[in-house]
Amino acid sequence: MGEFSPGFLHLSLFTPLSITWAGLCTLRPVGCGDVRGGLGQAWVWSSVAAEEGLRNSGVFSPEKKIIPVSTARFMAQVKHECHFYNGTQCVWLLERYFYNQEENVRFDSDVGKYLAVTKLGRLEAENWNSRKELLEDARAGVDTYCRYNYRILESITVQRRVEPQVTVYPTKKRPQDHHNLLVCSVSGFYPGQIEVRWFRNGQEEKTGVVTTGLIRNGDWTFQTLVMLETVPQSGEVYTCQVEHPSLTSPVTVEWRAQSSSAQSKMLSGVGGLVLGLFFLGLGLFVYFQNQKGKEPVGGQDSIALQGLAILCTQDVTSSVTSDFNEL
Repeated sequence: MGEFSPGFLHLSLFTPLSITWAGLCTLRPVGCGDVRGGLGQAWVWSSVAAEEGLRNSGVFSPEKKIIPVSTARFMAQVKHECHFYNGTQCVWLLERYFYNQEENVRFDSDVGKYLAVTKLGRLEAENWNSRKELLEDARAGVDTYCRYNYRILESITVQRRVEPQVTVYPTKKRPQDHHNLLVCSVSGFYPGQIEVRWFRNGQEEKTGVVTTGLIRNGDWTFQTLVMLETVPQSGEVYTCQVEHPSLTSPVTVEWRAQSSSAQSKMLSGVGGLVLGLFFLGLGLFVYFQNQKGKEPVGGQDSIALQGLAILCTQDVTSSVTSDFNEL
């Protein structure tokens, strides 16, 4: 029947069967003939009835001999599936009846009657098909149930759009010329249709690309990881490009390969800059304390400290600039 996304609708209906409804949805571009195969957009509402509810309702009671009721606890489940193509142009309705997690009988709108799936469902199918009014109601469900609910839920399902968040990082902090795995993490998007591609220096990489596939977050969003196995060379630029229905244009995130010496110079430069800013702040603090007419801290020593902070900052700034120029 195809794959369905996480439940999106939970309504409590007060009935003798204590039914709880849950909605599911998926959307795929397919031909009208493929709707029967479980593709296309599908909404599924499931009802679960406890043993006590079934007994009280008289449905499936032992006296009617339709389904033997077990003395142990059991579950009866009914699923109404509406499969759509091109909006509501093509609609396929399935009413599926389960007993102990096994489907026994179903109504197929394409056939127009109830069909037995197992021997246990033959009596039910024959009984329901002989009831003209019940059969007409089931056939009308394509309009009264599927198309009706489509209009109500279209704005929060079919039209829902959430932009993806994209980050790129290597799995191992290795220098160039070593095998590594670059990860493009795409998360928090909806719907599930998404295309993620890797580029190296502007050229698409198709070999060495692996993916986790689509992962459901359980909150009506998805995530996926698309990884590239490669041996980064100094100066190479790797780009992860993401296309999604929520985006007006593709999102790109770059990762640049750096040598170990370049990384060391950058870290030392940043560390020196932070140290210089610390001494500068300390010198300014002493200077403003003296300007307020307070007792000089250290006398001539404070002046020397200020000079040291300025000289240190100048030297570190010059060093950092030189390091970044070498990169």
